[in-house]
Amino acid sequence: MDYGEPLKRAIGFLAIAAFAQDPSETLERARDKMLAEVPSQPRYSCIETIDRKYFSREATAIPRPSCERLSADRKNGRSRLRLDATDRLRVEVAVTQGREIYSWTRPGSFSYSVEQILQFGPIGTGAFAVHLIDIFSNPSVRFRVLPEVNKILQYGFRVPIEASRLFVKAGGEWQPTAYSGSFTIDPNSLEMRRFKMESDELPSDMSVCEVSTENEYQGERTLGLLLPSVSRSHDIWRDSSETEDVTTFSGCHEAAVSTAEREPAADLALPEQTFELALSTPIDTASAAAGDIISAQLTEPIWQPKSLKVLVPGGATVTGRIVHMEHRFYPENYFVVSMAFDRLQVDGILFKISIKSDGKIRKSGRTIWYEPNSAAVKPEWPMGSFSFPTKKSSYVIPAGFLSKWRTIASIPAK
Repeated sequence: MDYGEPLKRAIGFLAIAAFAQDPSETLERARDKMLAEVPSQPRYSCIETIDRKYFSREATAIPRPSCERLSADRKNGRSRLRLDATDRLRVEVAVTQGREIYSWTRPGSFSYSVEQILQFGPIGTGAFAVHLIDIFSNPSVRFRVLPEVNKILQYGFRVPIEASRLFVKAGGEWQPTAYSGSFTIDPNSLEMRRFKMESDELPSDMSVCEVSTENEYQGERTLGLLLPSVSRSHDIWRDSSETEDVTTFSGCHEAAVSTAEREPAADLALPEQTFELALSTPIDTASAAAGDIISAQLTEPIWQPKSLKVLVPGGATVTGRIVHMEHRFYPENYFVVSMAFDRLQVDGILFKISIKSDGKIRKSGRTIWYEPNSAAVKPEWPMGSFSFPTKKSSYVIPAGFLSKWRTIASIPAK
């Protein structure tokens, strides 16, 4: 009997089994290595800068394509998208006990919750290796070995909805979703190189069809945590629009216990009246972001009505933050920058104030129009939203930029 062909097949099966065993062992060692290096009680934070792009379809069919069709078009390169707008957001994100918590960048706090600016656009979570920790410590996750590429091991995974910790917000509530993806590992260093994840098609009561994330790693660790060099997220929406986020990290440090801001020595009551502010430093839309601290000075004193008493001297400093920064491309090219001020310093004493722009802009040599209720920001916020038409890719609001504001109330800062 000729055993040649069966013997060849047996040897082939043994070779395949040996090949499969090695990647499995590598995965175990890489998982153990990563989980061992993550602090047992992680408490650290980084500055997270998020650049977002908003796309719409150049030609939208009626009725609108299904989520399945939209997803297939993107994967097959059939989507014809138009870039409508971009914006940028910068916040501090801390991770403690596996949860990501957003806050304002330091120094100083702000009167309004950071969630109020987070809701103006898509925000993804998990860039802080939270998803990696989840899939490596979740016993319900199933792995499989994928074909090796350039001596880099590839693995696929799937997380069922009943064990998922990926939540998507719908109708004011967070709902779990099943997801799957892949990652690559350097077999020599056991370092993560790339991580991809994609949700299943989301329920019809959600405005988004699917969410996906791709993280790239350079093998550098900060505070024992593997951080991506860049994280990209992509969302497909039921209205045929798509959004893309690119997130980068800086200033990573161990999160210190928060300390209260210094208390004011006295209250300051200001009557409702109009005054003018001059921006202290330029705002360059090429680098500035919502969440950044800004300051301005009063160009003249605030007087007691029907009196010569000065309540706030000219030159006093007010501070606040940029709360929205957007570049619109369609149907016109212009920037929208929204600012809110909530602190006033007088003779070294800090007060909390509430002021809003009265919509009157004075600036020599150029006409700048004002949007009191930009669709991008909530109108109940006491802020000023300013539009700057330009054909350039960036715009610099110069130091000394003048704007009119009106006091609403003034109470001591906390």
